[in-house]
Amino acid sequence: MHILVLHQFYTTDAEAGIPRFNILAKRWRERGAEVTVLSGSVNYITGVRRKTKGLFSKEIDEKNDARIMRVFSTTFGLGYRTFLGRMASYISFFIFALFSSFFLPRLDLVIASSPPISIGFLGWCVSFFRRAPFVFEVRDLWPDEIVELGYIKNSALIGATHVLEHFLYARARRIVVNSPGLKEYLITKKSVDAEKIGVVVNPVEKGVAEREESSLIAWGKKNVIYTGAHSFVYDFDILLDAAKNLPEITFILVGDGRQKPELLKRVEHENIVNVHFYPSVSRAEVPRIVARADAGVIPLGHMKLLSYIYASKTFDYMAAGKPIVFMGEGINAALIRDEARCGVCISPGDREGLEKALISVLSGSEDSKAMGERGKRYLEEHFSAEKLGDEYLAFLEKTVHLG
Repeated sequence: MHILVLHQFYTTDAEAGIPRFNILAKRWRERGAEVTVLSGSVNYITGVRRKTKGLFSKEIDEKNDARIMRVFSTTFGLGYRTFLGRMASYISFFIFALFSSFFLPRLDLVIASSPPISIGFLGWCVSFFRRAPFVFEVRDLWPDEIVELGYIKNSALIGATHVLEHFLYARARRIVVNSPGLKEYLITKKSVDAEKIGVVVNPVEKGVAEREESSLIAWGKKNVIYTGAHSFVYDFDILLDAAKNLPEITFILVGDGRQKPELLKRVEHENIVNVHFYPSVSRAEVPRIVARADAGVIPLGHMKLLSYIYASKTFDYMAAGKPIVFMGEGINAALIRDEARCGVCISPGDREGLEKALISVLSGSEDSKAMGERGKRYLEEHFSAEKLGDEYLAFLEKTVHLG
């Protein structure tokens, strides 16, 4: 079976990013499937554009055995973090990816992995012209999330995006989401047939936590880490407030994003000496950094839609056997507090609760150590690459054979 994955922001292990299809492609290849990933040339974290030979270039992700076709996409100098720059990257990728898809051999299945939602329409177009079943993968709730964040305010554009969303849900042969919460949301809020939806969370490779510790960071005696995007869905201000009141704890923040420049200014202005920022690192480096920390923190803000979604860094912390302090509600809190029992959960905006939770998990007590071990064990039992890769492939084979 030849699977085409449309993933505009596919990143290798040498780059920062979420390694969902890196891991899945490797497992599917082991099970006999052929995998081609059609991706763009602009990195979604750094905004840097890779060079392509003409309209597209081919490469092999040697570690994960996926064939990658990078197609030309550009922000036209507008900058990826601007609205117009992102729109330019989406449109240019759509045009050149659709054109490039005609140069691929016979396809048995087309997976379009969103966001952005435009890639869903690209997936439907490719499946229509290439006569292959269309699977729509929904990893974030577009457009609802960007509307709630205020990135889109034009009512006509919001309405058009919702029309596109429902068109894709109706045309997709199957829909795959990466959390049970997303499935619930699509059923209750979008009226999607439950039988049409499959759930495959982001898998984790074995042995991640056993990799050597990182020496790239200046550590303190007690260290709490945050890894990932410095975006507006996270309440970093409350984290900095806590840092000011907990000088004995070193706060390590690794990553980039729109909030970071303002956070750097605040730390410098208020002389918060126990908070240290580091740039994004490759996926291969993340486990080594997390392995050295004493606990992980996830400070989500007040966003209703976040209650339906897993934060991917949760799995990084669990894989390393670290207790987690989670500020937020919903499915991620249920995983940490009730299912894996691997951390402490507090409500968004609860600064006092955040400080108490950090002190508790960094106390070195047997209870905090047990949290980390339970998280690691739960992850290995439920979210392994082998288990989830096989479940996803079985779902895809059923889609091809049964329609």
